[in-house]
Amino acid sequence: MASTNSTNHARVNDDTSIPMGEDSPLLFSPSRRESLITAVVEEEVPIGNASVFATMVNMAKACMGPGCLVLPFAARQGGLWLHTVGLLAIAVWNIYIVRRLCQCLDYLPATVRAPTVTTPNPTRKLRRDTHNNNKPPPPEGTAMFGQVVWYALGKKGLFALDLLMLLFLLGILIAYINAMRSFLRDTPLSTQSPLLDALLLVAIMGPLSSVPHMGYLSKASALGLVVLAATFVVIGIYGVQQQQQQSTPLHGTPQEGLWGISQWFGSVVFSFGVAPLTYNFRSSMADPTQMVTATTVSLMSVALAYMGIGIFFWALFPTLQGDLLQALPTNQGFVWPSLTRLAMVLVGLTTVPLLVVPCGELLEGKLIMAPRSNNNNHHHKRRILVRCGICLFAVGVSLYVPGFVDVLSFVGCCCVACLGFCIPPLLHLLLGYRSQPTHSMILDAVMLVWGIFATVVSTTYTFRQISTAAGN
Repeated sequence: MASTNSTNHARVNDDTSIPMGEDSPLLFSPSRRESLITAVVEEEVPIGNASVFATMVNMAKACMGPGCLVLPFAARQGGLWLHTVGLLAIAVWNIYIVRRLCQCLDYLPATVRAPTVTTPNPTRKLRRDTHNNNKPPPPEGTAMFGQVVWYALGKKGLFALDLLMLLFLLGILIAYINAMRSFLRDTPLSTQSPLLDALLLVAIMGPLSSVPHMGYLSKASALGLVVLAATFVVIGIYGVQQQQQQSTPLHGTPQEGLWGISQWFGSVVFSFGVAPLTYNFRSSMADPTQMVTATTVSLMSVALAYMGIGIFFWALFPTLQGDLLQALPTNQGFVWPSLTRLAMVLVGLTTVPLLVVPCGELLEGKLIMAPRSNNNNHHHKRRILVRCGICLFAVGVSLYVPGFVDVLSFVGCCCVACLGFCIPPLLHLLLGYRSQPTHSMILDAVMLVWGIFATVVSTTYTFRQISTAAGN
């Protein structure tokens, strides 16, 4: 760190030609400060190759997986007003969180931070560097989210974050595998063995998840979105054909009180669970400074799509009690229902890599104790081993977990809400309290309190309902 500072001071003196007698090297004049920031920014090199559009597609696909199938049920539980206004509010909430996570990078030491998303602020960067340069660096192999937590909360905070991220990623992965197994079970391609069906899925998921970073998944994500749209068209046609002459009116408010609100929140927040993956998406971009723009366009588009899906299919299937495919016949003699279920398996297979890749990046830095090698072939083999191992582990656990909707609600309320709504404003408060304006700190504090309240209330009610169902 000392050599880095010396290099920066020397570079400043060369660029500004300020005599040492007039400007002490321990003080930062405006010209010296600007030169220092320029030198630091030159060191920031993005590692990804994804365009803004490709990132928007990946983010939309990470949201719009098999979890979309519970949106009509969620809309029924929450009512029209909560479903429409609440979706926009959660989308804006996620955009705020992503922006705060990107701004947290402004407070990291220049040797570890990535390109910033905001306009350079000399005063804030100066305070950041002088305060955080005194802290020891995080362990080697720590992901960017972990590095931010390290400088804000220390070693214990990093351990807690790693645990939450693993629970979040593995929990959603297990839920998706459960869903895909249930979809496959009612098609002619099923082996009629839960284990063999799961292993068949692993044989496809493993290779798809072995890419260097998420920028390589944009084409698969686009394919998944097209298949998902076609699936909803087929289900919609079937619903219109089967709809009774006398339709049930849609209610505007939750019909089951707090439990209905809790289930709506858990299902919907799960379907927006991209905030914990902010740094993974950002590092895959060729221009990371466009991360907030990509997030805004992607999530607002997703929110509008969710409104249409939830309300339209709620009107078609007003008595639906779970995921949308339960409304289709299970007789394998019906061709379209079987094709629809196979299409949803494909949607799941294109979504799973967006979870396995960040999980693999986290574990590769934590669990591989062998010395790092510059051999690209060796690194590729290790990546395949770790990520296929993640898929196998998730399949093993998925054979013993509850139903898909309950897992969705619990994982959504607990891990996604905690990682997405509670931790980011806390990190921004802790890292930037020395230089943040008062209104920014108040906003972070309000969002932190609201995030904790929403997480605790919704998770408590969801867990109580799952326990009651298990007891019965």
